Formats: sequence, structure tokens, C-alpha cells
Amino acid sequence: MERSREEQYAWPELPPRYDTALREAVTFIAERFPQTVAIVAAGTILRGEPSASSDLDLYVVHEAAYQQRLQRFFGGVPAEIFVNPEPQVYTYLEREQQEGRPITAHMLSTGFAVLDTSGVLPGLTERARELLGAGPPVPEDTTGPRYLLGSLYEDATDVVDHDPDTARLFATRVVWESLAPAFSFRGRFIPRPKELLSSLRELDPGLHALVIGFLNEPDARRAVEIAGEVTERVAGVRGFFEWESTPRVIDGASGPGPPSPE
Repeated sequence: MERSREEQYAWPELPPRYDTALREAVTFIAERFPQTVAIVAAGTILRGEPSASSDLDLYVVHEAAYQQRLQRFFGGVPAEIFVNPEPQVYTYLEREQQEGRPITAHMLSTGFAVLDTSGVLPGLTERARELLGAGPPVPEDTTGPRYLLGSLYEDATDVVDHDPDTARLFATRVVWESLAPAFSFRGRFIPRPKELLSSLRELDPGLHALVIGFLNEPDARRAVEIAGEVTERVAGVRGFFEWESTPRVIDGASGPGPPSPE
């Protein structure tokens, strides 16, 4: 005898508020996406460490040929819902591993399987864990991030004397944009934003100390100087540096192409 959809659900042990919210969310998903074959619940609520603003992360696999993302409240609890067909989930797993931000892999490998009517989750979870174990590739070309950091730092130094507030704004972006390369340049996955500083403390205590010093520095000129120390430690640059892009042939343009390398 075929089991009803309700009998196919599995439920994690959650405090009453979150249990109610999850059940309401799953009911909504079943009605809104009738071709759903799998649901994974993930996030800090499922890990038992929620804050007042924590949300439910719900990864939905369905058989329809479209993807969608939704944000809803269920019983006052915010929820993010990610809806994808199975092939697209594999695409996300591979792409995010290459980019060093394995968001989907984390959700699938640490989440709770609420529903899996067609057996798609074991394969997805196995691939997620394989990619997490392999780690991200070290970038072969770091010029783009290094150029951005150098350019932003130059902007900060250009205005620090007459507009210290704008200089601090540029310097803040210098520090922020330095955090992801601090991990990716070393072949490490980029942590989620809320975990950047704690992860940075483990990765590079000296760099972490610089960032904390920047955040607590009241003087704009000194803050800009610390931002320069940060980008120099991460990318080996402070301001302008010489580089050139690879020549790119423009389709339909006349005239000779790029010169051959000597």
C-alpha cells in the first residue's frame, strides 16, 4: 500500500516554535510546488544554535524545469526556500566549489532530510561531501582581486586629507574585500560572512589582529594605513602596480589582431 505524503515526512527534534514553523513551511512547499521530490532543512536552527533572527533554510528538489527562491514567514519564523530541479543542484555544487563558496554543499551535507520520495538525496549528499573534502582550487590568476584592492586603497589615500569620512568608507571596503582572498589565495573555502572573523582568527591570527585594529581605530588616517597593511598582507600590493590584461579579439572588428608573443 502506497504511503501518503504525510507519512513520508521525517521531522527533526526542534523547540515547539521552530517545529511548528517547519511543518507550516513544508505544507506550503507541498502545495506551491506539487512536483517536489525532496526537502532538506538546514541552518543554525537545525544545528541547535539559533539566534533571535535565525531563519530556516529549506532546500527543495522538484521535477519541474525551473528554479526559484522565496523568503516567507511561518509562525513568525523567517524561512529561505531554494527550489531547483536535480540537475541544477549538481551544477550549483560544482560551480560553488570552483568559486570557493560551497553554500549548497554545506546545506545538503549538514541538513536534515525531511522528504525524499525518489531517492535523489543520497547522491547529492555524497557529491556535496566529496567536494567539501576536496577543497577549492587555488586561483591561477589573482590579478583581478589584487587590482581591486590596490585601486580601492588608492582611492582612500587620495581623499583622506580633505574627506576623512569617505576615506574611511573606501578603507572599510578594502578590508572587507580582502577577507575572501585571504582564504581563497590559500586554497581554503571562503566562510559564510557571519563566520569570517572567527575563521580568520584560526587561519591567520596576525591578519585577524590587523582587521580588529582597523575596526576599532578612531583616527581615519591611521585606519587607512591599517587597511593598506591588510591588503599588503593578503595580496602583496598597496595601491597601484603594473599589470596588463590578455589581449582579447573583438568579433567583427577590422584590422590586425594582437601581436604574437616574442
